Amino acid sequence: MFQFNKRKDLLKRQAEEKPKQVSETLPEQEKKKKKARKSLSPESKRVLLIWLFYNIKNPYPTNEEKLTLSQKAKVPLVQVNNFFVNARRRLLKPILDVQEKHNKSKSQKNKLVLGSKVDIKEINFEQSPNADQL
Repeated sequence: MFQFNKRKDLLKRQAEEKPKQVSETLPEQEKKKKKARKSLSPESKRVLLIWLFYNIKNPYPTNEEKLTLSQKAKVPLVQVNNFFVNARRRLLKPILDVQEKHNKSKSQKNKLVLGSKVDIKEINFEQSPNADQL
């Protein structure tokens, strides 16, 4: 409560002095609280994308797989979770939409075939998969 009243008094005094931009009225402490947004490193993205495309039919890693991917990609588990939520929406949905359109326009024998779930132990993260491996 004390902190709130102190900030309220500070804002009131600043408003009385002269109008300023909103960002100038916040104390320096509150400006520093904002953390810089970190993006995944290219190596981390590569590890996660390899798993994703090997498991394109079921892009939902188990908790054990998430832990393993977190260690291999050297990122926190939260980032692994966020990556898969975003990747399913941004990457897989357009791919699967194209596949669905293709399947509707072609006969059954010309369907695109996507791989089945692959055990994480079978994936070689040291090299990118070839098109025939996906």
